[in-house]
Amino acid sequence: MQHAHALFSAFDEAKGRVDYLGGHLKKATVLYTAELVLVPVQGGKIGLRYDAATGIDVWDLEA
Repeated sequence: MQHAHALFSAFDEAKGRVDYLGGHLKKATVLYTAELVLVPVQGGKIGLRYDAATGIDVWDLEA
């Protein structure tokens, strides 16, 4: 199981500023280059549990 976040940036010449877009990364195609940093969990296990308050699966660090 993986849980990845991504942040993308681009300079908008018309506005004269850098715009950012980020969030959960579920699928990606890299055409030229990418920098990936993967950090393994040391000495533990991360599971998932359903959280009724949010309606989504969340990390269960006590799995």
